[in-house]
Amino acid sequence: QTKVQRFHNMEKIANLLTAAGFGLLGGGVFLNTFFYTVDAGHRAVIFDKAFGGVKEAVVGEGMHFYIPFIQKPIIAEVRTQPKTVTSVTGTRDLQSVEISCRVLYRPIEEYLPSLYNNIGSNFEEKILPSLINEVLKAEIAKHDALQLLAQRQRISQEIKEEVTQRARGFRLTLDDVAITHLGFGKEFSRAIEMK
Repeated sequence: QTKVQRFHNMEKIANLLTAAGFGLLGGGVFLNTFFYTVDAGHRAVIFDKAFGGVKEAVVGEGMHFYIPFIQKPIIAEVRTQPKTVTSVTGTRDLQSVEISCRVLYRPIEEYLPSLYNNIGSNFEEKILPSLINEVLKAEIAKHDALQLLAQRQRISQEIKEEVTQRARGFRLTLDDVAITHLGFGKEFSRAIEMK
């Protein structure tokens, strides 16, 4: 073979390899649109447009198949996450109190489909602030300001039990509930300092 023939043969091979490479790349991109990945500490539910909403199955970690344009994976974090809610409320003796409550929460995995069906995405932002705020106001209103100072541990435990119980009704698990800040109005604070 002459050098020109060898050059043409090499050129044909290079063109075939380039075409095969682009074919594999296109096929990979095409196939990639049919799969989604659920990372560690997450779960997924599938929203199915053709068959009426969120499927009941919860999908675990790994790579999974879905049908684009008909199904949409909704990824949710199931690891424990913090949320702090601050509320200004009044005691039984009408003292103003600023109280902050931090919860460590996570959704109950098997109830993810019902959470998305009934509450929607970002469910923790829709549930926790109002739930915690309501419990804080109710519990603080039962006590005088001096009781809050003297019996902080017991009152904190009552708040923890009530918030935890109510969160279970919304299919959330609370791993910890803590009062992180308890502040009173300026007048009451001055009166306490003077004592």
